[in-house]
Amino acid sequence: MNVKDEVEAAHGVAIAQTALLSALIGVLKARGVITDAHLDVIFDSAITQVETAPSIDPELGMRARRVLEVIATEMAGPPKARD
Repeated sequence: MNVKDEVEAAHGVAIAQTALLSALIGVLKARGVITDAHLDVIFDSAITQVETAPSIDPELGMRARRVLEVIATEMAGPPKARD
């Protein structure tokens, strides 16, 4: 596997993990297991981990922070009903 293939594979895994964790958090919120206060703590903790991890490139860390902020914003407020 060349470097390009490795990067694409890692990117696919990251997307899958993000989707899975977002879905899990959304379901837990919809069922009342996670409150808005819990969500704040979860995302604050995730952002802190991204910012303080010594092995994460600063530019990659900033991208990760933006992704977390978008997900946190999307999950703010009441859970969205499925049609």
